[in-house]
Amino acid sequence: MAQDTQKKNVQEAALPRAASRQDEASQSRAAATGPAKAKGSATELEACAQLPEKPWIRVLATIATVLAVMMYVSYIPQITNNLAGNYGSPVQPFVAFVACTIWAVYGYCKRDRDWALVAANSPGILFGLVTFLTALH
Repeated sequence: MAQDTQKKNVQEAALPRAASRQDEASQSRAAATGPAKAKGSATELEACAQLPEKPWIRVLATIATVLAVMMYVSYIPQITNNLAGNYGSPVQPFVAFVACTIWAVYGYCKRDRDWALVAANSPGILFGLVTFLTALH
C-alpha cells in the first residue's frame, strides 16, 4: 500500500511537468503558425472566415468570373469548325467539362455557397461538353 501511495505521488508530481511541456510546445507552435493556431480550437479556414471581407475581393471575383466565362465562350469558333468538318481535339474540352463540373459542384455544395465559382464554371460545363461532342467524328 505504501508503494501504491508513493507511486501515485510520483505520478501526480510528473503531471504538472508534462502539462508544462505541453503548454510550452503549444506556445511555440502558436508562435510559429500565427494567431489562428494560438487559440488551439480555430482552424486556418475558420480564422479566415472571421476576417472582414475586403472590398476588392468582390471586384476580383467579378473579374475572374467574367474572364472564365469569356474563356469558355471562346469555344464557339472551335464548335463552328467542328460542325464544318474541321475537327479539333476533343481532349481539352472534355477535361474542361469535367473540371468545370467538379468546381461548380464544389462551389454549390460548400456550406457558404460560392456563387462566383458556380457562375464562372457553368459555361465551361456547357461549352466544354458541346465542343467535346462536336469534335468526335
